Amino acid sequence: RYVELYKKAAESRGANANIGPQLNTTLKDAGYAQVHLNVINPTFNTGDGKLMALLTIQNIKNAVLQAGLISEVDIENIIKELESFTEAPNTMMSIPRFFQYWAKCT
Repeated sequence: RYVELYKKAAESRGANANIGPQLNTTLKDAGYAQVHLNVINPTFNTGDGKLMALLTIQNIKNAVLQAGLISEVDIENIIKELESFTEAPNTMMSIPRFFQYWAKCT
């Protein structure tokens, strides 16, 4: 639910949370040749990286409430669930994938 809310909050503010996979076609359509990519999906079982989802949902809380995407009670429940998940020693958290592209102009 957290990922869905993040994407909708981004869209409501004019951002595209799914632009990474779309850039391959965008670059080719723009005339770039030899388009290459690398995808990295950082995952953490300890440390600051494991806090990313929790910190993100806490920071977008007002945006999702203002957009009418969720009720205050429901967002607080999601935050509590992510807190529990993050604190559990046997869990892992991945952050959004990084898409790295490089190409040559034609």
